[in-house]
Amino acid sequence: MRAIAAAFVLMLCLPALAGAKDRVVLSLSTSKPAAQKSVHVVVRASGRLGPDCRMQLLAVAPGVSKYRALDAFVIGGYSVNGPQGNTFHPLKPTRRMGFLRSTTRVGPKAWRATVRFPRAGTWRLIVPNWCAPGYAGAGVAERLVTVR
Repeated sequence: MRAIAAAFVLMLCLPALAGAKDRVVLSLSTSKPAAQKSVHVVVRASGRLGPDCRMQLLAVAPGVSKYRALDAFVIGGYSVNGPQGNTFHPLKPTRRMGFLRSTTRVGPKAWRATVRFPRAGTWRLIVPNWCAPGYAGAGVAERLVTVR
């Protein structure tokens, strides 16, 4: 019985351990950023990343759905599947939703960006999809940041 329980636990842990090698971590220059003040953000990634890898950083404003912001800033809209097929609905990003920043590579697996949060609240910093077009639904790297 113990062997079955151990095998079950191992089966649950293996996907998490396999995904741990391809992690993206966000670090901020201050733990308590203030509105209208510059903050340096460092994105560190593990795994294999090519020399032409370009990371982006999305800051989603308080109260805004992260998926709506991702659709607006990264994809430019959203698709709806209906009886007549797929229809694409453009979604224009606005400053009220947040902002998208390009990052500068500062090391083989590190990127840096400077952001300035326009207002206080709980912002969501997201790396939409490391080094690939679009965004990854479940694999999005994100961090909540409380701006005072």
